[in-house]
Amino acid sequence: MLGEALVISLSGGVLGLLLTFPIVKGFAKALPTFFPVINVAPLTMALGIGAALLAGLAAGAIPANRVMRMPIVVGLRTVG
Repeated sequence: MLGEALVISLSGGVLGLLLTFPIVKGFAKALPTFFPVINVAPLTMALGIGAALLAGLAAGAIPANRVMRMPIVVGLRTVG
């Protein structure tokens, strides 16, 4: 469960990071007087990926903790 949450959040973070560059170029072309120079710093990219991983960890921790405490037999009987 925790691994799934981390994979999903990381893929969303990477997708968002990849979409950042075309959006920044679009803003620079559409509004050159408001945004003459827009740069995405490497620190900003690292913080974005870190925030995505932290969100995935927070979202997956509660369900993973609940599953760890549940006996296997009860988990196999329970649906949902």
